Amino acid sequence: MEPVKLSDGTAAFMSALLGTGVVLGVVYGGHLLLGDVGEGSAPSPTPTLSTIDPGDICALMDDMVAYSEEWEDSMADTGWEFSRWAEPPADEAAWLDALHEFGNAMIDGTQRVKEYLEQAADLVVDPEVKEAFDNLANTTGEIGRIQGEIEADAASWEDFTSAFDDLTNDAEYLALLFEGDAAAPIVEAYVLDTCGRDILGGGASVDASLQADVSTLGKEIATYFVDWDGVTLPEITESDGTYLLNGSLVAMQAEGVVLSDQWMVDEVNWCVEVASEADPSAAYSYSAQAGLSEDTCESLRP
Repeated sequence: MEPVKLSDGTAAFMSALLGTGVVLGVVYGGHLLLGDVGEGSAPSPTPTLSTIDPGDICALMDDMVAYSEEWEDSMADTGWEFSRWAEPPADEAAWLDALHEFGNAMIDGTQRVKEYLEQAADLVVDPEVKEAFDNLANTTGEIGRIQGEIEADAASWEDFTSAFDDLTNDAEYLALLFEGDAAAPIVEAYVLDTCGRDILGGGASVDASLQADVSTLGKEIATYFVDWDGVTLPEITESDGTYLLNGSLVAMQAEGVVLSDQWMVDEVNWCVEVASEADPSAAYSYSAQAGLSEDTCESLRP
């Protein structure tokens, strides 16, 4: 059976939920990209949730995809874009209204997808696959709840960004991200083999994947330098779809993304860069000087 491909937008959205990209602003890989909520936009209500009809797993996955597409459209009406906020919004009150609506919808939507995945787990016989569905259900629900509560409860732009920065260093939260990364490929392969559905749709958009990967690496390098011994510099390497920092696993590597450059001098002078394997000109860097940037590491050398 020929795999059923989702639209680009839904593909990015589903890959986000299932562990390889961005969960509407949250990265399954350890770093959070701050979303740009449209100035004064009027979010549409969260789609009405219909009752999940138990049945064969393929019908269940079809229902989940259909729901996610409707949910994606609703979320898009908030004006959310994948970008990093460097400055507070001009109209903070309107921005917060949209963000609060988005956060509540995030909680509702991810809990809904969690229910789909839990029911799917009940229909699976293979113990490994069943565990993967259960783990993915748990991580999707928990990550959506945690991020959604931050968004729904934010009192200001500073409050919102501070809470997300704290989250990037939360060991329990990062463990959820890695658990989702581990479960997603098993679920994806099972659904593709059983139903001919590519529920990840080929993964997140290239741009989102690049930002996600390099931001994760940047945060890991920054964390390394907090307790730096002043001698051993961090070095990022690739191994079988993962990133290593001085030989230790720190993140999963998005499909089609490659490590393209890096240099390390000290805690205030370092840079790491990733690029698209298919188009090396598409690249992002993360550095001590500029944070997430489209500048190349070479151009940022001191």
